[in-house]
Amino acid sequence: MEDEDSTWPRELLFSIGALVAAALVIGTVVGLVALGAVRLAGVGSAGAASTEEPSLYIPQSTPSPEPTPPAPTEAAETAGSPTDRDRPDKPNRKNRQRITLTATPRNAATFERVYLSGRYRGGNGATLQVQRFDGGWDDFPVTVTVDGNRFRTYVLSGREGVNRFRVVDEATGRRSAPVRVTLR
Repeated sequence: MEDEDSTWPRELLFSIGALVAAALVIGTVVGLVALGAVRLAGVGSAGAASTEEPSLYIPQSTPSPEPTPPAPTEAAETAGSPTDRDRPDKPNRKNRQRITLTATPRNAATFERVYLSGRYRGGNGATLQVQRFDGGWDDFPVTVTVDGNRFRTYVLSGREGVNRFRVVDEATGRRSAPVRVTLR
């Protein structure tokens, strides 16, 4: 009987040791799987940097040194003078610095991202103000900087129905043709 009484503490210690070892192995495997999933999802990675600059800017009002002349109408901006239209070999100065604008998607839910992108030839470095039509053109709280003659930003709107957006270079008065986006 003494043999049975002397072996139970050893068996108890062995069992506890086996449980601790199994818990460490299982915990390590679960932790490594979780770490791999986090890295794969890109959550919390301090080294990962976005390839785009933030595109939602709220302009701060600063007084302009001199007033800007009134912007020409859209028809006058794209029409050009009769001599320029008659001579296709000579590019129209206004067309060289024309702003084009597209919206994606054209139909979206309210507060869904609607991307505005386009080209502004000769406008590299210019800051464009996004505007929305509401009985008149009002500044939308988004600006975008032209980089490499291209720009891209997005807007979020809760106004249902047809929304018309355009971008304006307030420094030169040039503006894009409006784009229509239907929000539901």
